[in-house]
Amino acid sequence: GLHVDNGFCYGFNATATRIWALIETPRTVSVLCSELAQDYAVTADAARGDVVALLEELEREQLVTLTPA
Repeated sequence: GLHVDNGFCYGFNATATRIWALIETPRTVSVLCSELAQDYAVTADAARGDVVALLEELEREQLVTLTPA
């Protein structure tokens, strides 16, 4: 993703790129994990840890905003 405000360009792997595309439309972490589970043939629970870690990293970089469901 390109973050114009701070002049940084971030490189994502294929899964992170898919997550970035999905969160263009706000959705809950549970829905996001369910969609990824279908894409990658894993359980939503298996995806959750990695998804949350990525979202928290993106929030630290001020690329996303996490709000309570």
